[in-house]
Amino acid sequence: MSSELSHNSATNDRATARLEAFSDGIFAVAITLLALDISYPFNEHETNASLAKGLLLLWPKYFAYTNSFVTILLMWIAHHGIFKLIRHVNVQLIIANGFLMLLAVLTPFPTRVLGDYIASGAFKTAAVLYTGFFVLVSVAFITLWFVVKHERKMLHDHVSDNLVRKMTKIEFTGMFCNISITAVTAFNPWVGLTLNTAMWIYWLVKTK
Repeated sequence: MSSELSHNSATNDRATARLEAFSDGIFAVAITLLALDISYPFNEHETNASLAKGLLLLWPKYFAYTNSFVTILLMWIAHHGIFKLIRHVNVQLIIANGFLMLLAVLTPFPTRVLGDYIASGAFKTAAVLYTGFFVLVSVAFITLWFVVKHERKMLHDHVSDNLVRKMTKIEFTGMFCNISITAVTAFNPWVGLTLNTAMWIYWLVKTK
């Protein structure tokens, strides 16, 4: 019996490690895709002055890239924090995690739209798309966490009820903040994007 329990425990550990490793790879791909959108067309007649000006004009791309890079990094940290509490996985968790990975890989799309239109008349729509996208990310994290919370035996024995409640509060607060930021963005895109960036502080504090 002891041998069987040890075998099951080792199998569960491997399954959890495989899912987390797969997710780490997806996050790495998502961050890499962000950088691919920053480019400058070659022009053999370019001068030092015109190149410098052209590179400065790419500031919307730099802004969108930096914001999304840090956000994906924080998503990865939060994801890692959840998986530290998990001792085994099931099909529901794999599916919920897949939904989150789908959004992680899709992050370059709203990032590209924001970078392309931040200095245009379509700025508000691009900003709402960008901030609204992170509402979906919050939904994905809540879904992932509730799968774990519902199957309490998926968590390590040392995970207390207080920690479960704390994690639940963190996820719901994050979603409320993202919904509010999207609503603000619809009225004032710059304020909305500023608040979106300020969410870094929230997640940095809460994921410690």
